[in-house]
Amino acid sequence: VLVATDRPSALAAKAATATIPIVFTSGEDPVRLGLVASINRPGGNATGVFLLVPELGPKRLGLLREALPKSGVIAFVVNPNTASTPFQIKEIQTAAESVGQPLLVLYAGTEKEVDAAFAMMAQRQIAQTRHAGLAPRNPGAVRMARIRHRRRTDELQPEPD
Repeated sequence: VLVATDRPSALAAKAATATIPIVFTSGEDPVRLGLVASINRPGGNATGVFLLVPELGPKRLGLLREALPKSGVIAFVVNPNTASTPFQIKEIQTAAESVGQPLLVLYAGTEKEVDAAFAMMAQRQIAQTRHAGLAPRNPGAVRMARIRHRRRTDELQPEPD
């Protein structure tokens, strides 16, 4: 069995063999990528998990609204350099529109863009965020994680007397 944990390795495995079973994870539509014939009946030697299904958009947004019930705009921070970004934006925009939730999409693929996104969130006083496509190996994602950690740590500190 070949295990592919990203798009390039899944495509390489699919190109290399038609007989060895391939199990993959995908943040992109595996049908569109040519990995499987369909979601319901993949056929061939490849099968896997497609992490971005449109039905989850409303659920993810609902969970965020329950976890952070402050009203107002939710910032959706995305990496513009990821192939699944347009799909994810459409998914979250559709979900937000269906419940009347204001949404601000911010692009953060580099450290500079992450800084700009956080500056915009601070300016707009946005307390709720969701991010997508910010892989741990991406410098922008690392910067964003550090900033989010610092913000959460600051929020937990007691007020000075």
